[in-house]
Amino acid sequence: MVLDLVKKKWRKVIRTTPEREIEVQDAFESILVGSGIVYEREKVSIPYATKVYRPDFTIASLNFAIEIKLATDERHEKEFIAQVNDDIRAYKTQYANVLFAIYDVGIIRDIDRFVQDFASTSGVRVCVVKH
Repeated sequence: MVLDLVKKKWRKVIRTTPEREIEVQDAFESILVGSGIVYEREKVSIPYATKVYRPDFTIASLNFAIEIKLATDERHEKEFIAQVNDDIRAYKTQYANVLFAIYDVGIIRDIDRFVQDFASTSGVRVCVVKH
């Protein structure tokens, strides 16, 4: 359900090329509001090892954590891989389902290759939406 919203609606609600991550987070929140999904934004803290993680959105009824990213720089592709791997460990301690939604303004060349290794982790989805 949430993944379908990301794939079908997220690009439609972003009218100009985003420059800051908060712009794509706000657009995603608009989709959740419009869909009537009950969620929390940056309210849940997940302690893991010596760090505290905070998903951008959580949907308690679906046991779901959502992390939103904006790819605007070629360096982001490798950084996102490391961040996603790091976040998976922490988020999976409290949530059965985790979605990493990346809004890409033309940085990630091969989406299939980028997401393929994450697909093998149960309950984890990575979705890249192109501007």
